[in-house]
Amino acid sequence: MKHLALFTIVLAAFALAAPVGAQYGGQDPDQLSDAQLMNCLNDELDDVFEDHDPDASYSLQDLHDSIIDALDDEGDTDAELELSLAGLEADMAEAGTSIEAVVNDALQQADMAARGAPAGTVMVSAPSILLVRGGSVRSEFAVRVTRGALFRVSRSVRR
Repeated sequence: MKHLALFTIVLAAFALAAPVGAQYGGQDPDQLSDAQLMNCLNDELDDVFEDHDPDASYSLQDLHDSIIDALDDEGDTDAELELSLAGLEADMAEAGTSIEAVVNDALQQADMAARGAPAGTVMVSAPSILLVRGGSVRSEFAVRVTRGALFRVSRSVRR
């Protein structure tokens, strides 16, 4: 019993000493340089191409699901451990949005660009509404637009 109490104390001390980012498996995006954040987003979103040819077009819903899955921390490789979903979610919440909303908006922007929508066209979306439009977008383009959107929102809250 004495060993269990000592183990509990050591474990609690370790948890308190761990940096904030380590609590969720990655660094706070605010602590990363612009280049590091972009590299982390690249590492995370490259998972999309495991199941999607970069030059092939896919439905918005399929791309949405694949991008959200790629941002999840489950199954991350060493390169993907620098940025966690929780850290990214915290930045999105601080900016008054969510990862879901940013991904939806980015995919709608990619869809509009792919369809040749006129410049300045404004899209309005609700984060809880699934993408049900019949459009399809090249996966590489969708990932590029989404990566840029996540980067811009994350940087908008940087202190």
